[in-house]
Formats: sequence, C-alpha cells, structure tokens
Amino acid sequence: MKYYAVAEVEVTDPAWVRDYIADVTAMVERHGGRYLARTARSRSSRASARCRRRS
Repeated sequence: MKYYAVAEVEVTDPAWVRDYIADVTAMVERHGGRYLARTARSRSSRASARCRRRS
C-alpha cells in the first residue's frame, strides 16, 4: 500500500527541529518509507501571511 503525506509546518521555535527531523527520518526509513521531496528552505509571501492571520 502506498501512502503520500504532505505537511506544512510553521515553526515558531526552531530549537526542537533538528532532533525531530533525525527521529522522524529514522522512523520513516525503518518502515520502508522514503521522502520524495524535502527541503529546509522556505519562503513566505505577503499573501500567505495575510491568509494565516485571517483564518
């Protein structure tokens, strides 16, 4: 069975991110999973910031 997940995360405190990524990556690989795309780079546009405030 294939499963695809898409996540958008707003990190407000980056202190925990490095450990979390290491733990989750190991878990995914242990169960035969792989990442199709992954990046630490992000950008924010004014439009997306406005949308977040309204919701």
